[in-house]
Amino acid sequence: MQIRILNQVYLPKLYNFFSEIGVDRKAFSIMAAKARGYLVYLDDLPSVYANILKQEFLSAGADVALPRDALVSQRHLRGIIIANLSQINRVLSKLKRQPSFLRQLAEALREAIFNYNYSSYRWRVRKRIINIKQPLLMGVINVTPDSFSGDGLLSKGRNLEQEVKNKVAEFVKAGVKIIDVGGESSRPGARPVSTSEEIKRIMPVIKVIKKHFPRVLISLDTYKVEVAQRGIEAGASIINDISGLRHKEMREVILRYKVGAVIMHMKGKPSNMQRDPFYKDVVSEIYDFFSQAVKKCELEGISKEQLVLDPGIGFGKRLEDNLEIIRRLGEFKTLGLPLMLGTSRKSFIGTLTRRPVEGRLAGTIASCVLGVIKGAKILRIHDAREIRDAVLITKSINEN
Repeated sequence: MQIRILNQVYLPKLYNFFSEIGVDRKAFSIMAAKARGYLVYLDDLPSVYANILKQEFLSAGADVALPRDALVSQRHLRGIIIANLSQINRVLSKLKRQPSFLRQLAEALREAIFNYNYSSYRWRVRKRIINIKQPLLMGVINVTPDSFSGDGLLSKGRNLEQEVKNKVAEFVKAGVKIIDVGGESSRPGARPVSTSEEIKRIMPVIKVIKKHFPRVLISLDTYKVEVAQRGIEAGASIINDISGLRHKEMREVILRYKVGAVIMHMKGKPSNMQRDPFYKDVVSEIYDFFSQAVKKCELEGISKEQLVLDPGIGFGKRLEDNLEIIRRLGEFKTLGLPLMLGTSRKSFIGTLTRRPVEGRLAGTIASCVLGVIKGAKILRIHDAREIRDAVLITKSINEN
C-alpha cells in the first residue's frame, strides 16, 4: 500500500490524479477547493466581529485563531483564519448578511485570495503592455566606478560604448527583456553623486542601448526626479526607485510620462541604511509600506498596472530580515502586483557562504529559485545565462 501526502501538488496535476482514480469531472472544482488550504492573517479586527468571524468559520468546519481573551476583550485583535477554499467561500457567502464591517471584510478576503492565486500580470510601460506570465530577467548595468558587485563600467581603461554593447548583447542572448541602468552606487555606505554627474553617466548608455537594441526595455535605477525625467526623454520606459516613490515630484513624473515604476522598500538611505536596522516584523512593515505607497499612487492617477513591488533585499535589512523576506515573499502577492526580487551577489549571500562577490553565483541561483517558487515575477540579476537556466528548471518542475 502507498500512503503519499499530496497537499503540495500543482493544481492541474491534482486534476490528473482525480481523473486517474475515476472521480466525476463535475466534482473536480469542488474537491480541489477542499484540497487548497489557507492560513490567512488578519489584523485590526474589532473584538465583537472577530468572535462572529470565529463562530462562522467553526460552523463551516474551519477555525480562526484568536487571542485567549478574545471573548472579553474590548480592543482590536489579530487573528489567523485556518480553512480550505471551500470553507472560506461558504463563510464569505454568509458574511453578506452580516454588518457592513464583515461584508467589507468578506470582499477584501475574496480579493486577497484571488490576488494570491493570480499568476499572470500586465505591466504598462509607456505605450507597451508587458504580459508577465513567466519570470522576467532584468539585467544590471552599473555605470559607476564603485559598484558593490565589481562590474561598474566606469572602471579605469574601459571603452564604455563597446562594453555596453557587449554586455547588452550577452544579456539579450540569455533572454533578458529589461536592462536596468544605474549611475549611482546604492551599496551600503555609498555617498550620493550629484544630479549632473548621474545624468552624465547614464545618458551615453541609454543612447547606445536605444541605437543598437531598440526593442529592449530600459529601466533607470534612480531616485532623483531630474535624472528620471532626462532618462525617460532619452528612452527609458521604467523608473526603478529605491526610495519607493516617496517623493510627490517623482510620482508626477511617472504619471506624466506613463512609464512603469518599481516601488522598492528601503529603511533609511544607502549612506546609513545598514546602521542597526530593526524590525518587529519585517514582512508586516514592508507590506504596510507597499499598501500605502500603491494607494497614494492610485489617488494621484497612476494606474496600478504601471507598478511593480520590490521588498529591497539588503536595503536597510539584517541577515535574518533578508531570509525572512524571501521565505515569506508570497505574502506580498495579496497586493495584486508583480513582485521583483534582487538578490544577485548581495552581501547576505557572502555572509552565509563566506564567499567574495565573484564567488556568490551558487548562492544567487538558490535565492532566485526560492524567490520564483514563492512568487517573484521579475529577477534583477548580473549572471543571466545561469539564472535563466535555473528558472527554467524550477518552473518546469514546479508546474508540471
